Amino acid sequence: MSLFPDPVSDDESVMAPLLPPTTATAAGAPAERTPLPFKQMLVLCIINICEPIQLTILFPFIYFMVKDFGVAKNDSEIGWYVGLITSLFSFAQVLSSLPIGWLSDKIGRRPVLLLGLAGNMLSSILFGLSTNLPAAIVSRFLLGLVNGNIGVAKSMTGEITDKSNRPAAFALFGVCFSLGGIVGPMIGGTLSNPVTQLPWLFGSSNLFREFPYLLPCIVSSFVSLTGLVVGWFHLEETLRRESEEVIVASTSLLHQDAFQNPQSTVNALPPPVIRKDRFPAKAYPAVLGLGLLAMTGIISEEFYPLLCTLPVDQLQNGFGFKSFQIGLSLSIRGCFTFLTQIFVFPFIQKRYGSLRSVRLALGVFLTSVTCLPFLTYIIPTFGEPTFWVFLVANLAFLTAGQMSTFTSMFLVVNESAETQSQLGRVNGMAQMAACVARTVGPLIGGFVWTRVFAMGVWWGKHVAYAVVVVVGGLLYLETFLIQKALGEAAFDF
Repeated sequence: MSLFPDPVSDDESVMAPLLPPTTATAAGAPAERTPLPFKQMLVLCIINICEPIQLTILFPFIYFMVKDFGVAKNDSEIGWYVGLITSLFSFAQVLSSLPIGWLSDKIGRRPVLLLGLAGNMLSSILFGLSTNLPAAIVSRFLLGLVNGNIGVAKSMTGEITDKSNRPAAFALFGVCFSLGGIVGPMIGGTLSNPVTQLPWLFGSSNLFREFPYLLPCIVSSFVSLTGLVVGWFHLEETLRRESEEVIVASTSLLHQDAFQNPQSTVNALPPPVIRKDRFPAKAYPAVLGLGLLAMTGIISEEFYPLLCTLPVDQLQNGFGFKSFQIGLSLSIRGCFTFLTQIFVFPFIQKRYGSLRSVRLALGVFLTSVTCLPFLTYIIPTFGEPTFWVFLVANLAFLTAGQMSTFTSMFLVVNESAETQSQLGRVNGMAQMAACVARTVGPLIGGFVWTRVFAMGVWWGKHVAYAVVVVVGGLLYLETFLIQKALGEAAFDF
């Protein structure tokens, strides 16, 4: 099978609407849910697992890795270098997401995704082989660059699904992202420095003694290799030539008109003419919305472990958790993520549609975030068992709201593209906006947390979490701009 399909022609200046109509009832809705293409979705799910794995795999060992480099004089400098290496991943995604999306609109989705998996595999191994700071910086930056193809994966998902099964497909992406976020730190923490941690298996290995952080990177590369092999044989190109789309769309219109009025097929109108060489203006609000949502999520994620580690018996109190308890609570969130994507999100999306689901789920998420710091007052008054009951309940609503908001927003972004040839650029721009938010958000959150706690007041944590609510409130207001840009169609998907 060829890596590169026939390139999309640049001579054509018109495009048909995004997807041809599916088999439908008289009302225009799909008669039944179309089965998801298993092999295509398998590769796309692997791609969506790779990003969170690569993003989080270094968290358990990056401190020790930088310390081994010998470039820092104290813990404060180590923290600075750790922050630099960690943030390079998202910063590189900012630079590559839009160009990769544009490239996928030109040469096709399949070659871009397969090359991204190959680059992911090689860059991860290079990071594990790093023995000095410059090598780690360069390899981590390259790893972020090749992970800019997540937007392309979302574009392909929009092209292989219809309105009956698209919500289920994007819900799978949420499951994959959560799974990668759980598996990544597990791989990094368990397999780093295997000569010391697993002496019975790797005690005599000179390779892992010289490169103590290589093994987890090899394991993560194997995930990419699996996707590359499966994709090479089973991933099909979904970007059609413009002329093919015009023919398909015209034929679909003729068939629909013939069914409703057999005498009118001769006078059937051609498909709408839409220029393909521009970024759709109506997509900008959706792109901005995803960026605001990503910033809301990353600041919330940054605050949670900080709140957990604050002692119980002081004015600026927190949960007083040890590392095991933090891990336990995060594992509970992971379980709720799976339940949300399987049961909660499909229900609210089917009942309310994507844009209304964004507003509803965002309200649940922000309410849970607001309540979270108030749980610190339960421990000294009612004891730890009661506290855990309330914490688990809060995490259930917080996770359901956050994950449903993200998945619904992915659908909104996909629907904001006017043509198939714009999908790559729209999702690339959305991915870039999310990466900018994930780069800037921790800086804002860190500044706010440091400043409010320097004041030495009991309400500092509430002010910090109020920042999350403010950004989320901006997103809620921004949904009305999305509604204005998409029109009444905003409630039809």
